[in-house]
Amino acid sequence: MKNKANSHFRRLHKRSGLSRVIYRETKNNFVDAIFKSGLKIGSDELEVPLKVKGTNLIIVPSNIYFGSNPTLLPYYIYDKESLERLRRHVSRVARGSSVDFKSPFVFLINKVIGTKDEDCNTRRPIIEFFREYVQDSPTIVDSHSLLKREFLELEKIGTTSISLPWRYITDDGRGKRVNAIQYYSHKKTSIDFESLRKAIENVKRKVAVERPLSRISLKDALDRSVKTTNWGPPFWLRGNEILDGKRVADYHYSIAVLLESRKLPFFKALAVLVERVQPNGTDEPKQRAAMAFPHYITLLESTFQVPLLNHLRKFEGFEEYVSRPAANEKITKMLLRATEFLLILGFDGESFDTNIIRELLDGAYDIVASLFPVEDRWLIEELKLQNIEADWLTPDGIFTGRVDGMSSGCALTNIIDTLVQYIMIEYCSIRHGHTELENNQILKIMNGDDGNWQLPNVRKSDMVTYCAELGMPINFSKALEETLFTEFCQRYYELTSEFIDRNGICKDVRSLCRTLNSILSFERKPDPEFKSGFYSLRVIGQLEECANNPLFNEFVSFLVNCDKDNGLGTKYFGGTSNFIRSLSRGGFGAYENLAVMERANSYDLEKARGLDDKIISLRVVNLLDKTGR
Repeated sequence: MKNKANSHFRRLHKRSGLSRVIYRETKNNFVDAIFKSGLKIGSDELEVPLKVKGTNLIIVPSNIYFGSNPTLLPYYIYDKESLERLRRHVSRVARGSSVDFKSPFVFLINKVIGTKDEDCNTRRPIIEFFREYVQDSPTIVDSHSLLKREFLELEKIGTTSISLPWRYITDDGRGKRVNAIQYYSHKKTSIDFESLRKAIENVKRKVAVERPLSRISLKDALDRSVKTTNWGPPFWLRGNEILDGKRVADYHYSIAVLLESRKLPFFKALAVLVERVQPNGTDEPKQRAAMAFPHYITLLESTFQVPLLNHLRKFEGFEEYVSRPAANEKITKMLLRATEFLLILGFDGESFDTNIIRELLDGAYDIVASLFPVEDRWLIEELKLQNIEADWLTPDGIFTGRVDGMSSGCALTNIIDTLVQYIMIEYCSIRHGHTELENNQILKIMNGDDGNWQLPNVRKSDMVTYCAELGMPINFSKALEETLFTEFCQRYYELTSEFIDRNGICKDVRSLCRTLNSILSFERKPDPEFKSGFYSLRVIGQLEECANNPLFNEFVSFLVNCDKDNGLGTKYFGGTSNFIRSLSRGGFGAYENLAVMERANSYDLEKARGLDDKIISLRVVNLLDKTGR
């Protein structure tokens, strides 16, 4: 008997016209359910298409959307079971969640600091305690801005799991739906097109290759991929799950092969709306709408991503792609030469991905295409269209009509964002009238939407003006203009003796209060097997992030005292190193097991993988091993 899935993915329309799409009804009458009964994915969807005034957005009810392309339905929603999974997901997004998943360390810390029993499950006493705690460090108090940063992070401490309903709008105008619609807004620009053209050509010249880059194979991309996360439509299952005797990941691979070989023409991908929650110290945390793309698109992008990263890390400005020490050295260099002539400007674009105009995206993808052989450029163009114009499944129906903005869930998102930022730097230089000599004096470090710029005689007000021409609003009050310190990728840098190492390199200092926030909360309900040891392991891993904070040693000792069961592993025979190894099982390291049970995203899973191998080099583990002896 033929495999049902293979019949969907083999009997395909070819560009040559030798065969045509043949769509079969599945045994569960899935087609009837969609087209004859008018069943929609979301229970609160619109009844008819709606053009949203003042935007490019057209919302199409899902039954109408799928009814217009029945032959493509297997690539959007595979079968009735897939539909039900998507309906449950969309329903969760629509209704939100009021559950605040707190870590046991909320209670444990409150007990140690003497909080009244009735308040031991709240964060407020901890916030007030740490307001005094960070002021006990003379190094933090005497710093240029670290104390201010700690206080800002302290005010953000709060839930990361409460999800506001889809249509809920806060008093200050925030909400998931509001954020999603921003992608379709009309961008206000006053572009100097000749300057933009020159800026794109400058970047293209500065990152040029001697010989075209070679993509990795789709098979390599498949092997490298994380398969414990949801792989998106059409199955809405994890990559390692089995469907009709075959891994979901292998189905996506098969579709990617067909698209790459042009046996299957590219069609507009359907992304699914997922949400990201950022704490802001209230019960209405910041909500961000993100996109879960079909992983067959991700696999195709990954064939370009690996060689791109290897190439770009060779160039000035991409030190974050090399390593943390390389980034620290670069920022040290920028601080050493910082003067009123060469201010450090902290780039902070508001809602960066949603506000990138089409001209910048076209430029960034053109730069990428210039690095690969001519025969690969058609595929880069197709992937660009997927990322910019993909439709979006939401509780209202299908969002269509997008023409700009960078999708937030793609393999190439970070690289494209970084190249967009590079184009903006060159644009600012040209618009400011820099000579070639002045242009060569520019230093920068970039990573996605985060950046530090150093352009001769360019002030923050100039940066705000030039970026606004390109449709990118800059928060003037948040953007840095400094000579003594800076911030980059949530790390604080200062060129004073307390904040440099013995080699004269600035330490990257993470906020202790930001780490505390992550310790106190979970983004989602952890696995039932998440026992005491893994709570301790989670904190150990989080503490490593703030190892350069002046209060690091004291903070570790404080949390050892709070962790009554394990003392962060110091109560285990052989110390914390052996404690961590004891949590490895099933061929996976302890940190990877932790990430799986915490239902982490693919990025966090990648970070967790291999952490056990670096166990001896983790400063927090060295400190804990000494404590336990």
